[in-house]
Amino acid sequence: MHISEYSNKHEILRFVLLSSQRSGSTFLRILLNQHSKIYCYGEVFLAHYRSLDGFYRFCNKNTFLRLLFNLQYSYINHLLHFNILSASIVKQYLNTLFFDPKFPAPWTDIDVRENNPRCRKYRPVVGFKIMYNTLDLYPFLTKWLFENRLHVIHLRRFNLLRSYVSSVRMGTTRIAHYKDTVNKFAKQPVFIDVDEFIKYADEREIYASKYHSMFRDNRQYLELFYEDVFQNLDVSKKNIMDFLRVGYEDMPNPEMKKIGSANLRNDIENWEEVYTRLSDCRYSVYLK
Repeated sequence: MHISEYSNKHEILRFVLLSSQRSGSTFLRILLNQHSKIYCYGEVFLAHYRSLDGFYRFCNKNTFLRLLFNLQYSYINHLLHFNILSASIVKQYLNTLFFDPKFPAPWTDIDVRENNPRCRKYRPVVGFKIMYNTLDLYPFLTKWLFENRLHVIHLRRFNLLRSYVSSVRMGTTRIAHYKDTVNKFAKQPVFIDVDEFIKYADEREIYASKYHSMFRDNRQYLELFYEDVFQNLDVSKKNIMDFLRVGYEDMPNPEMKKIGSANLRNDIENWEEVYTRLSDCRYSVYLK
């Protein structure tokens, strides 16, 4: 069956899960896949995302595309910021991801990062995760989202200090998510460079405001905050299912546990310095 035949036969609602790192997007992605009518893929445009559904695997099919992909993610291009991969290549990949019934189903557990290419069945709602910086790398995607009227779930995190602590800890421990008892090394307090955090927070606020302003007038836009989602998960689930136009189902929560503690003081090695520096700036709200 050709892609066009499949897309004509089945009506597919397409969406993206837009977010930034360390904002709960993996939890939400796996949660969405608990619904019988939803497929949500991971960060398919990430350079080191090497699962069967990734853009890397798509480009790796021939030498020319593989070369372009490597140039796109090279250090030199990181500095120059050129869009090497053409819009037509990206569009071809997206059509395959959404409409090809032979495309691998997304992995649905943090312990299983590969896909079974034979297990994809038709589901009427299909989407993928994308981060702010990836949209910067592929400017065509933003235009494509508008032109194709995709639904956008914008997952934000209010407390950027917690997000930054999580990012620093992950860089040290190399542990991003876990399901069972985590070792003490993964929960150790981390040293925070306050100046670096302020740069990080400024950048995240600019990105979040940019995409909020860009999509907020679109009726196909749902904005969620990490803190609200976890404070009232049942309400968040219902809002998401209504937004994606699927019937209500009892979606089991992913077996994922938080690494950070309830009190930031326990997570930050130089807490007194951080508290003193941030108390006098607009980011003091994150200390509460």
